[in-house]
Amino acid sequence: MTRTGLVRRLGRVGALVAIAVLLVEGVLQGAALVIHLAGRRPDAGWSSEGLRLLALGDSNTYGIYLDEEDSYPSQLEVLWNEDPGPSGPIDVLNFGYPGNSTDAILADYRRTLTVLEPDVVLFLAGANDYWARPVEHPETEERRFPAVSFLARHSRLYRLWRIARGAGESGAPESTTTPTFRDPSVRLEIERRGITDWLRDNGEEGRAFVSKTRRHGGETFAFGFRAEDAPAPLDETERKLDANLAELHAISNAFATVVLTLTYPSNAGLYRLANGVIRRAAHAQGWHVIDLAAIFGERCAGDPACPRFLLPDGHPTARGYALVAEVLRDEIRSGLASGTIAPSR
Repeated sequence: MTRTGLVRRLGRVGALVAIAVLLVEGVLQGAALVIHLAGRRPDAGWSSEGLRLLALGDSNTYGIYLDEEDSYPSQLEVLWNEDPGPSGPIDVLNFGYPGNSTDAILADYRRTLTVLEPDVVLFLAGANDYWARPVEHPETEERRFPAVSFLARHSRLYRLWRIARGAGESGAPESTTTPTFRDPSVRLEIERRGITDWLRDNGEEGRAFVSKTRRHGGETFAFGFRAEDAPAPLDETERKLDANLAELHAISNAFATVVLTLTYPSNAGLYRLANGVIRRAAHAQGWHVIDLAAIFGERCAGDPACPRFLLPDGHPTARGYALVAEVLRDEIRSGLASGTIAPSR
């Protein structure tokens, strides 16, 4: 075959591939349009068709040492749905887990948004970045390449490919031990021995400590952490945390997802450091922050221990989480009224 003939054949093959891709994209877009006109959406695993809120974070979102219904996501959902008002009910999914760092959340964030399709992300993380081992995650292609950003927003075929890619990248081994993080005695043991020693006895040193997997929307999500033997210098950790917060907001913007960024209710220890980074990043980038630390400080009337709202290690009590739920209810209602938050269904 001559070179000219080979070029022509390759050109025909390329054209056929392009046509096939366009046809598949057209079918996917057509199906999405039919579903939209029929008033239905693909099943993403939510329990209702109301406003979808995804709570992402660490033990302060999970509700460590307390019953699940005492966590702020559970209390927010109950509080709202007791009096939903004209906007209707909401559905709040708790994807918080003890030890979560911003690295760990970002590692699977695109797939999380693609699969779950939340209207609002409630984000509270950063304190664990100071001691947890960093988690590798891909570069943000949407930020570096405008064409990729366009595909992420508009191409359903591209989004399907990202789901498949993310599912392959997010697998993690599951630990043979499963700590009962809702047991109050765990808090006493961690306080007595320190998180690193506790992890070494309850996990497997030198590997990812994953103690929970969860299926939602037809996909499996893994949660876990491990302690860093030699944490990075403070300034390096804070630069990384600042960059991670910026990346999370950039990804959210590409998916047209509203992010409500929270500070930690406690302003002691690592919480104070993380809150400082969160506030500085928000001020520099123009993000709105719900400053829970300031609100708790006012309610605690100058008592940093504040036993009514905070446990000795700074995690909220059930009453503290009730306060968080009340604050978020008012913020979300304000966002709905102003149009900054809108249900996508």
